[in-house]
Amino acid sequence: MDKPKGVSQAIVVLWITIILSPICEVIKIRFGESTVLECSLALIVNAFICIIPYKLSEGSDAARQCFIALFFIYAFSILIILSGIHSYPVNSNRIDVALSVVVLPANFFILYRLLQPEASLWFSKQEQNIKGDSAEVEYPTILRRYLSTLIDGWLILTLLFMLPYFIEDKENTLYLRLIIAALMLFGYEPLFTSKLCTLGQKIMGIRIRTFGNYQKLNYPAALLRVIIKWILGFISLFTIIFSKDKRALHDFASGSIVIYPTALTS
Repeated sequence: MDKPKGVSQAIVVLWITIILSPICEVIKIRFGESTVLECSLALIVNAFICIIPYKLSEGSDAARQCFIALFFIYAFSILIILSGIHSYPVNSNRIDVALSVVVLPANFFILYRLLQPEASLWFSKQEQNIKGDSAEVEYPTILRRYLSTLIDGWLILTLLFMLPYFIEDKENTLYLRLIIAALMLFGYEPLFTSKLCTLGQKIMGIRIRTFGNYQKLNYPAALLRVIIKWILGFISLFTIIFSKDKRALHDFASGSIVIYPTALTS
């Protein structure tokens, strides 16, 4: 099955939006609206994002879902900025605003093309060709894993900000939040991952197991996995695109793998 025209168009437009970002950063430096450090960080981020159109051209459905997740994060950040635009000095953001005016509609176009039925069918066929006829284990997509983390993050933030309001001692609110954060870091995710599963893992239907034998992770490995994931953030997920077993950087570091529960009974 040939690559749909809509997918090719989406990839071209995506490359254009990626190229525009560092160009705008250079212009911002020229007009004193950005620093060399900020420009360098933007280039590093764009270097990672370049992986997405490259993998899209190869028919990677994981790359497609990665773009979808990034699109919603970008759109949400634009909404936050627009909702408080009155508090931002317009002159210092005119280049960013101009870039958003171009990039946001372009991203809508890319999203529309990638979600077309013929595009979905093509990505599905490409994934089947990669897997071949052998009965390999199916691994959760990057979007499913991200949503699982997002659910757990919401739970942690809810406890972090809501519980202190039910405590009468308002003077120690900061200390209480620090205690809750420590308990969540060293208790919630590593403990539940090693023994059962977290709320996000349960809802999204995924499990974290030891790579190679699918046994439950021990607590130290689960804790190491969480710490690295928190430090690296979303960057840690980019290796999933290249890994045959869909493993992130924190999976490699902790010797873990993310699977569906059905793989445990097969």
